[in-house]
Amino acid sequence: MTRVTKSVSARVSRTGRLVLALVVVLLGLSVPHSIAHAASVTIMVSASPNRAAAVPLGGTTRAGNLYIFTTPDAGVVKVSFWLDDPQRAGLPKQLESWAPFDFRGGSSTANPWDSGTVANGTHVITAQVVDNAKVTTVVSASFQVLNGSTAGYAPQFSTASDRSAPLPLAGAVLKGTDYVFVPSAAGMTKVSFYLDDMQRVNAPAHIESTAPFDFAGTGATLAVALPWATTALSNGTHVLSVDVQTTSGVKRVDTTFSVLNPVTPPPPPSGFVSHYTYTPIAPLPIGTTEANSVTVNDKVYLFGGFDVLQPVLNPTTRAWVYDPVTNIWSSLPPVPAMGIDHAGIDTDGSRYIYYAGGFRYDTTGAARLQGTELVWRYDTQTGTYSPMPPLPVRRASGGLSYISGTLYYFAGSTDYQGTPDAGETFSLDVAGGATAWVQRATMPNPRNHIGWATIDGKIYVAGGQYFEKSYFAQSELDRYDPATDTWTTLAPMPFARSHMLDSSMVIDGRFVVASGWTTTAQTAAVTAYDPVTNTWSSMTDLPLARTSATARALSDGRFIYCCGSAGISTSSGWMATPAP
Repeated sequence: MTRVTKSVSARVSRTGRLVLALVVVLLGLSVPHSIAHAASVTIMVSASPNRAAAVPLGGTTRAGNLYIFTTPDAGVVKVSFWLDDPQRAGLPKQLESWAPFDFRGGSSTANPWDSGTVANGTHVITAQVVDNAKVTTVVSASFQVLNGSTAGYAPQFSTASDRSAPLPLAGAVLKGTDYVFVPSAAGMTKVSFYLDDMQRVNAPAHIESTAPFDFAGTGATLAVALPWATTALSNGTHVLSVDVQTTSGVKRVDTTFSVLNPVTPPPPPSGFVSHYTYTPIAPLPIGTTEANSVTVNDKVYLFGGFDVLQPVLNPTTRAWVYDPVTNIWSSLPPVPAMGIDHAGIDTDGSRYIYYAGGFRYDTTGAARLQGTELVWRYDTQTGTYSPMPPLPVRRASGGLSYISGTLYYFAGSTDYQGTPDAGETFSLDVAGGATAWVQRATMPNPRNHIGWATIDGKIYVAGGQYFEKSYFAQSELDRYDPATDTWTTLAPMPFARSHMLDSSMVIDGRFVVASGWTTTAQTAAVTAYDPVTNTWSSMTDLPLARTSATARALSDGRFIYCCGSAGISTSSGWMATPAP
């Protein structure tokens, strides 16, 4: 197709989309957004089955049978509860589909929860609340359990073989080699240990019939405990359960703790691999969605995103760096100008990170998502932000590429919903010290919420949507060549999708797009485009369907995937490792 024909098609496409937009406005159509909205939901606790004299659970110290529930009931259609799983990585402990919404179920009276089934110490109950407008709220309550009958039987750990300076295992983060034990007390005759088996379905991992009661056994002398290597477990949350036989009966204690050991990277794969395995990584300390990230020196730098702690959709100033060697997220200096999300972002590959446009913070509190023209440079060596020449126009939900000292901004929109999609391309000669952006060729199919990547000095733009509406998702793939200032349309994606702004990357010369939003739902699909053959292929699906997430490639063929939304904003993620 000639370039003139493409121009005519683009005009026809834009006209058609304007008609669609008018239909949407007239019909008042909308799609549910995938971000959690805050509401006045509280997790309550009572000592009575009729829920009398209830108080907020958070910050309290409790013992015995508890009656835990959420309030208010009005307008709520479903509540899911998790115990000691604030990231909701596992299945909920209880799901309630009608009021009253009790942690252990019930009707006119609530069913009790025996707090003696968990170890003394800090615990967290998390509730995911869905109202009749399909708005989701997630709240957590941290509280203390202090039961006298099992207080002395809670497992402890020490970093020394003589068990000196012990600490409670409950809530602890272990790494390397530790010494875990149950303190000896009068009347104790046997301790059975179960690892990640709270229901005691399998045989005990270890049994100690005499004191001292060490999880890994006792050495040649009673003063020395044998070491337990936490490297045998995956990083993440685990439970050590103990049944303590005493002269007065059996005391059962379940203790939740975490393991966080450095991740050893595998050798680089030879050639492109489509099959991947996924293992959990440390969660982002505070979840986010629609963030902006890049990889520099095999560390993932993540900026902004929607602030899940606010009652309305506004960007956050929080910024983080993830080190895959240590599996640790560390905070960075806050993002200037009250935060950002939906920005275009790229790096020079060694030191500087650039981000442009995005939705700005709304000081009125109405969450009016309006684009910004601001452009910033972050210095990974000094941890400082510097303003750059602004874009000629306000933009958000577009892309940014750094090629041979020049920045290119493309696609996007001006504001959230109701504004025409942007097709202009702008360039800024950073290496040459330019003080203003220059307009370049216009995209053949303007759209927003795209996926993009740079391969061999050319920009590839996949998918996206019209009018900031996910049900107008597109499958088109376009390539921009800065040397000739031309756009070319290539083989489309296997299916239409959008919301891949921060989950597109390059692996072994392929343009890889992970997850996103189709015309109807989130997807777990990961697909790869080969620019040599102009074909798409499938890679291993993600463990869960998500959208608006972060996915960034490492130099050894692995990639990091985190955050985004699976109906609600999340902070969990995975390390994707090639598996030939």
